[in-house]
This record gives sequence, structure tokens and C-alpha cells, in this order.
Amino acid sequence: EVIEKPQYIILRSAFEIPTSDRQNINQAVQEIIGSEVDIDYDVNRDLLCGVEMNIQEYKLAWTLDEYLVSLEDSLFDTLGEAAESAHVR
Repeated sequence: EVIEKPQYIILRSAFEIPTSDRQNINQAVQEIIGSEVDIDYDVNRDLLCGVEMNIQEYKLAWTLDEYLVSLEDSLFDTLGEAAESAHVR
């Protein structure tokens, strides 16, 4: 699916992003999109050491909370597979 050129992007993080890093992010996004786009930077302490980028209806995110949920799911999947293989023997 092709994403139309966004009019703006919202980048939220659990901490204030320094100006030099914002410039690097702006440049990287502009290279990917192929044109200049406004990026609104926002601090959201609820993200717990994470970052979230919203582009239209799409969201790209990494947060400690989401990582821990993913880790927990993987652990339960692995334990479930181990329990099933133990019953097969």
C-alpha cells in the first residue's frame, strides 16, 4: 500500500529530543519521503522509555511497555510448546 505524502508527522517520546537529533530525524524523514514535511515533536511520559511516530493513520512505535508485552507473549508461547512436547514423550 502506498502512503500519500503526509502533511505532517507527530513524533512522541518519553523524553525531550535534543535539537541536533531533531535535525537528523527531519533530514532522514525528508530523504525517505522525498520532500519536506512538518514534524511535531511531543513529550509523553506514558511511553516509558519509548518513541512513537504517527503518520496519517499509521503508527510506528517502540516502547518498553510494548516490548515487555511482546517478551511475555514469546515466553508463554515457548513454555506452551515445551509443555506440549513434554506430554508427547
